[in-house]
Amino acid sequence: MTLKYFAVQIGSMLSQEMQLRFMEFAVESHVPEKYMGKVLHAFALDMPEWSIHSVLRI
Repeated sequence: MTLKYFAVQIGSMLSQEMQLRFMEFAVESHVPEKYMGKVLHAFALDMPEWSIHSVLRI
């Protein structure tokens, strides 16, 4: 299975509100493509957005 398949699978588990928050976060934070899967997974775990920023800086 490919990474895109897993991203679609995880993304489909998010509510519409969470999907919107994810898209806004990804656009505003300029998340590199290679980290999108991790950010999507963090949203699926309902991590606070400030903590996702902290993890991306590590």
